[in-house]
Amino acid sequence: MEFLAVGGAIAAVAAILVPNFLRARARGPFTACRSNLKNIGKALEMYSTDWDGHYPPELSTLVPTYLKEIPLCPGAGLDTYSDSYERGHFRCNTVLCPAHPADESEECTQKRRMIRGELLRERGQSGGQGGMLTEFSCPEGVPYQLQTHCESYSVHCHGSHHAKVGLPTNFPQYNGVEGLRDR
Repeated sequence: MEFLAVGGAIAAVAAILVPNFLRARARGPFTACRSNLKNIGKALEMYSTDWDGHYPPELSTLVPTYLKEIPLCPGAGLDTYSDSYERGHFRCNTVLCPAHPADESEECTQKRRMIRGELLRERGQSGGQGGMLTEFSCPEGVPYQLQTHCESYSVHCHGSHHAKVGLPTNFPQYNGVEGLRDR
């Protein structure tokens, strides 16, 4: 009788722990995949900085300057990212300063944000035409520029390699606007 009670208790504990163990074990490759996507995103942003806001035509262009190699998804054991990479355009209405392209002037950065807000209120969400904003200039007297079309990108883990942690097909995802998306 005691053996039955102990056996039942062990079975109950196993019924609780085994699924949790399997789920936790599947999270390792998922976490590594998320990290891969973040690293790809950082490499794409570095490339964009070096190439005037443009993204590469394909991920392999990032190797070896920005990435040592295109990473493999640990859940799949292969490159699930390259085929999913896409470049796109969107309206971003960014106010740029040719004198401070890297946001090294806090005063200039704050002024550009204020001007962007004014422009969007005044001209509507389209921001109007891009080009020089002769009526606005940075603290050093350099006219600001309005950029109305920007590039972006998206990349994801192609396939259903993370279904064990409850993710749908083609997740996780990473894009230049929202960053990492798990769902």
